[in-house]
Amino acid sequence: MASDDRPGAPVLRGAPGDRPSLVIFLSGLYSFGQLFGAPLWGAMSDRTGRRPVLLATLAANAIANVALAFTDDPWTLALSRLVSGLAAGNISIAYAYVADITPDAERPKALGMLGAAFGSASSSGPRSAASWAAAIPRRPTSRAWRCRPPSCRRWPSSPRSPASRKATAPSTAPSRRRNRVASSGSYSRARRSVSCSR
Repeated sequence: MASDDRPGAPVLRGAPGDRPSLVIFLSGLYSFGQLFGAPLWGAMSDRTGRRPVLLATLAANAIANVALAFTDDPWTLALSRLVSGLAAGNISIAYAYVADITPDAERPKALGMLGAAFGSASSSGPRSAASWAAAIPRRPTSRAWRCRPPSCRRWPSSPRSPASRKATAPSTAPSRRRNRVASSGSYSRARRSVSCSR
C-alpha cells in the first residue's frame, strides 16, 4: 500500500477516527451474518444432514478468515466478515448434532461441555492469535506499517526536541566561522587596495 489515501488504510492501521462508519460496519457484519446464518444452516441440516453442513460451514469460516488476514481492500474485508458471520451460524448445528448423537441421560452434560468449549475458545482465541501475530512476521503487518500517519515520516528529517536541535548545532558552527573569516579577509584586502590607490 503506497499511501494513506487508500480506502483500506484506516482499517489496517486500526485508526477508527479516520473512518468510523467503515469500522462500525465491518464490526457489525459478523453478527448480522450470524443472525441469518443460524436459521439457514439449521433448516439445511434438517434436510441434508448435520455433518455435511457443519463441515462445509467450518471450511467456509476458515477460508473467510484467511482472506481477512491477507487483504487490504475494504470490500474484501466486508465480504470476509459477512461470510465468516454466516458460517458462524453453524453453532446451532453443533448443538443439534450433539443432541442427536447423545442419549437422553448424557445430553445435558454433552451440551454443557460444548458450551464450555465455545466459551473457552472465545476467551483464549484472541489472546493466542495476538501472540502468534507478534511472534511471526506477516505481510499485512509490514504493509500496514507503510500506512503510518504522515507525522511519523517526518521524524527522521525534522527533529523538534531541544536536545536534537543542540545535537545538530555543532555541525553548522564551523561553516559560520569560516564565513566570518572569509568576510573579514575580503574586507581587509579591500581596504589595502583602497589605500594603495590613494
